[in-house]
Amino acid sequence: MASSAGNRDPRTLRTPRRAPAPGRHHPARARGPRGLRKVVRSEIDGSRAILTLRAAGDVVGDLAAVDLQPRSATVTALTTTVTRLLTGPQFRRFLTRPAFAAGFAAYTVGRLRTSDAQRVALAVLPVRERLARALIHLDRESQRADGRPLIRLSQAELAELVGTSRNAVVAELTALREAGIVATGRREITIVDPAALSCRSQGFRPELGREPRVSD
Repeated sequence: MASSAGNRDPRTLRTPRRAPAPGRHHPARARGPRGLRKVVRSEIDGSRAILTLRAAGDVVGDLAAVDLQPRSATVTALTTTVTRLLTGPQFRRFLTRPAFAAGFAAYTVGRLRTSDAQRVALAVLPVRERLARALIHLDRESQRADGRPLIRLSQAELAELVGTSRNAVVAELTALREAGIVATGRREITIVDPAALSCRSQGFRPELGREPRVSD
């Protein structure tokens, strides 16, 4: 997939930068060689939730390109982001190539596995574990994006991501900070003790959805 799209319209987006709102058609599908983006779904009543994050090598807008339906979410750059843009027809032409189609299918299955694991976590895990797992995942994606172990989400955005209230996130972050596990600033969180955070997440590792994260 990288080689197929690699020479298409690279653009640098400065944060914050948003794709069109849900419900609108948009001709471009973006693959990001660098940067971190959040994918947010908003409902008619004004409620919203962060569905996932996308980092280096990830694709956004592909569902609408494949099924020709309106966009279902908004994508916002959290860091300076370099993207390569394809129109819907260009993307669908790539899908006619067997090698590209096989790679995209494997990539999509991986995203479904991650989505399933997130749904299970929301259903059965307490807030402490959900937040710890989210921080580990965010730390990994931030390092994929720009090599810096810095999480750039507000407390309200973290609450949306883990499916809880902002007050619950504030309480858990305070406990983590007092334990020396994380350091916090304005819209910034740094993991100071990855091993301790892994213990609080019950050994979560985002690549597999299980087992402890190995720290240096």
